[in-house]
Amino acid sequence: MPGKSTLRCEDVADDLVLLLDGALSAWRAEAVNGHLRGCRRCSRFYSSLRAQLVLHQWAADEAFEFDDADACRPEDLPDFARLSARLQVADMARLGQLLYAILKAEFLHDHGAGLAAQQAPIADPRAERRRGADLVDELRDWHDADQVDGVDLRDVARRIAPRPAEEDRLEALIQGMAVVARLAPELADAARYYQAIAHVKAGRSREAVGLLEAVVAGGSPLVRIARICLATLPAMMENRPDDSIAALEACLAGDATDAIVLFNLAKAHFLQAGGQLTPAVVDHVARARGVDPAMVAAQLGQAGEAGLREALAAADQRTSTRTSSSS
Repeated sequence: MPGKSTLRCEDVADDLVLLLDGALSAWRAEAVNGHLRGCRRCSRFYSSLRAQLVLHQWAADEAFEFDDADACRPEDLPDFARLSARLQVADMARLGQLLYAILKAEFLHDHGAGLAAQQAPIADPRAERRRGADLVDELRDWHDADQVDGVDLRDVARRIAPRPAEEDRLEALIQGMAVVARLAPELADAARYYQAIAHVKAGRSREAVGLLEAVVAGGSPLVRIARICLATLPAMMENRPDDSIAALEACLAGDATDAIVLFNLAKAHFLQAGGQLTPAVVDHVARARGVDPAMVAAQLGQAGEAGLREALAAADQRTSTRTSSSS
């Protein structure tokens, strides 16, 4: 039997609504949950409240058969319809956030070399997929429907279910991120960004450009990185390094993100010179190292950067040989 809470039933009556609404502070929620663990009356009422809240109706009187005649009654609760709608919208957004985190983590695992995530991805996407599947089932029960606000929850269930090994994961990410944007509009620009990078990985520059331009127009914190991507694409996907050099120079802003801009400038100059190490290439690599040496080392360590890496190593070797000869 859990230890008895110091809170009385009347102390937590208003808190139960706030707890359902997600508006209760963490320390207060812990105290209220402690009371619920030790109070059968309030625990049963809270369970009934949550179950009935999401069905947009109150259960019959027998759902509130408590031992005490003065138990809380439904009519004491404020603005039931508004609270119910807010709860359901909040859980739809939570599902979108979960799907976004899963798709991002899997994409970074498969294709994340050289990409800097704004936040560390979740550690166990498969476990989160199971949790997400449970949440989809719960939402379908809450709404007693498969279609909610234009979102097909059956389709969401397919997107969030564990992926078959043979599935095209890039296409799954692109389609899944479109669902994220509908479920959680605040993540729409982030979803578009990862869709764009997936199109880059699939060799589709036109689709990537369209999505990145939408991110820039959205005005989110991803605007800068989207502009850098747009500036880099002509050189990396369309063999137009001159266009990339001018656009990347315009992206320099004197902050830490300049490291990736400078490194991409080095790559564009390297491509412009036909794979030759020019002073411009060396200068931009050195400047990038001055801002973020770890990032440059990580970029040069990628398989796709073998040409630039080997050219720099050969130049370093020549410099070392000349230094040794002169000493």
